[in-house]
Amino acid sequence: MIRSSILSFVLISGLLVSCKSIQPTPPPIEVGIYQAPKQEKSSVRIPVEMDLATQFKEADRAVPYDFKGKQQQCEGVSYSYHFKRKPIQINGKGNKVAIDIDGKYALKLNYCAHCSDLLTSTMTCVTPRVYVSCGVDEPMRRIHVGYNTYVKLNNNYSLSSKTKLRTIDPTDRCEISVFRYDATGQLVKEVKGSLKDLAKEIDKQIESLDIRKEAELTWKSLAAPIDMGPYGYLNLAPEKLAIDNLRLKDTKLLFDLSVEAYPSVSLSPIKTTEKALPDLSDFKSGKGFNVNLDIKAQYDSLSSLINQNLAGQVIELKRQKIVIANAQIHGASDDQLAFEVDFTGSKSGKLFFVGTPVFNDTLQEISFPDLNFDLETKNVLLRSAKWLFSSVITNKMRELTKYNLKDLLATMSKELEKQLNGEIEPGVFLSGKMKGISVNKIFPAHDQLIIQSNLQGDLGVAIR
Repeated sequence: MIRSSILSFVLISGLLVSCKSIQPTPPPIEVGIYQAPKQEKSSVRIPVEMDLATQFKEADRAVPYDFKGKQQQCEGVSYSYHFKRKPIQINGKGNKVAIDIDGKYALKLNYCAHCSDLLTSTMTCVTPRVYVSCGVDEPMRRIHVGYNTYVKLNNNYSLSSKTKLRTIDPTDRCEISVFRYDATGQLVKEVKGSLKDLAKEIDKQIESLDIRKEAELTWKSLAAPIDMGPYGYLNLAPEKLAIDNLRLKDTKLLFDLSVEAYPSVSLSPIKTTEKALPDLSDFKSGKGFNVNLDIKAQYDSLSSLINQNLAGQVIELKRQKIVIANAQIHGASDDQLAFEVDFTGSKSGKLFFVGTPVFNDTLQEISFPDLNFDLETKNVLLRSAKWLFSSVITNKMRELTKYNLKDLLATMSKELEKQLNGEIEPGVFLSGKMKGISVNKIFPAHDQLIIQSNLQGDLGVAIR
């Protein structure tokens, strides 16, 4: 009788234990202190574009379009001329601007073979005076004038300009056969004199362009935090400045603004101390920017994403099964994450798993290749539900907890590119192109997963 009672007690106890839900103690949350990656120096090469069209237009307006002059004498050839020019044509290329001017002219000439004051008090032509013309009562004769303007950047940010005559080409010459006279040479001399002020005006206008002011404006703009929307603020933190590769294209002055900087990203604007524009340096920089960025993913958000794969999954183990109802992600010790999984089925309760997040650069994927039962969960399963302590479950969990970052990084790259394009100061336009985002390290913090990443791209500045 006594043995029967003991046997019944054992059976009932075993039944109660088998019916009891699995409730292991959660693993301790003990995260280390996060050390942000040291920001390396970036050499950012920014193409800058300045349009000189206004300066050339001012120079063009400052010089007349219509010139008249004459030279009268008693003996020999006398003439009067009328020269009309068109607006200047500009074609910048390399280190110079080719300035071309098309014009037309008319000449009136008269010739006296001999003058004498024998019969009068003044010199008088004593032979019949011959009158001829070119471009009068007929289409005006054509002439082309060309200049080259050379532009140089000085160490103090000022521009030097030197405009030199390249060519004067009388397309239609004025040759007088009656008295064997070629008036073209005299015309060239007059046209050159008439347009001498144009070369001076071009140099004056270009040298009046305040490059230092534009450099200070650009320097100030680059030193200010750039709003990147939900991803925080990009702080370029420029230290040195260099300008090289000065060149011209049509009416645009192009050069590369090289900035030595220590860029970083913060969630809120950093109060920066305004630095004076430094003297030009002669360092050579690479192209584009290189910025370390911490992408912070809250565990609540990650849990929602993971649940899209986990919730409702059925894991069969011989004659028994479990159904995953819900999963939560927590921070854990030793750079690991803890997964709290609620399940039902042949048994119900909670299971805790721990695993180290690993990033696969090729697949752009976070996975947990060492994911396994937490130590306390192991102990509980070995005591009450040994059949749950199975590699089938851990292998399935490893597969289901993988998360691909491709879409996230691609979306983030597009959003950042939008923020890097637009007017950042009146007249200063930033144009950015993202090359990509790479992940360096994954760090599980207390309430969020920190993904240490690196941004690469190009920046351009246009000043209008």
